[in-house]
Amino acid sequence: MTGDQRRILYYLEKAGPAYAKKLAEVLRKDWRAVEEDLTALDGEGLIERVPGSTITYSAGKRGKVTKHMNHTYYRPTRHGRLTVRRMKTPPEVDLTPPWKRAGKG
Repeated sequence: MTGDQRRILYYLEKAGPAYAKKLAEVLRKDWRAVEEDLTALDGEGLIERVPGSTITYSAGKRGKVTKHMNHTYYRPTRHGRLTVRRMKTPPEVDLTPPWKRAGKG
């Protein structure tokens, strides 16, 4: 697993399901490279596509945020979640929630 793939998997586990363009914003990478990493992670069984047409996030004190999925969202599988827990040092990644813009609070 590459460094960017570790960061993607960590972000999906800690911040919640996201799509390629959002991950590209967070990682400050080209979205095509992120798509390749997502394909590789999916092939290894570490992530999966989120089914359905809407997605709901827990927003702490704000309650819940529900969004219509206009993109293909990904989330970690059980194997992916276990892989994140076994990381000795977490990768450095901006954990801006997927419903917010990267770099904005």
